Amino acid sequence: MDYDLHKLQLNYTSFIYVNGPGDDASNPVKYQSLYSSENRVWVDYDQIPQSMKDAIVAIEDKRYWEHKGVDWKRTFGAVVNLFNFFQSDSGSYGGSTITQQLIKNITGENE
Repeated sequence: MDYDLHKLQLNYTSFIYVNGPGDDASNPVKYQSLYSSENRVWVDYDQIPQSMKDAIVAIEDKRYWEHKGVDWKRTFGAVVNLFNFFQSDSGSYGGSTITQQLIKNITGENE
């Protein structure tokens, strides 16, 4: 199969490896890194600094450690805000939790 690497949509960085010196297949060498508009590299949870975890929770879902994946108070507030949005020029905000966003991103489902 032929692939046009310029049209490839990547969610995180991919690495291309080649055989090491003397075509040694047991010693692959990283040849190139491919990424889209962002150079995303997978890291394990324990590699993320605690200050980054705290910042993400503070911005995305400040009650993350208190609810069990669904924040009914925030969901209800988003529904009320949606009705108010149609009646005024006020801004809007989402009601999904970090857990709900993760499920949506993994499954590709928007509902």
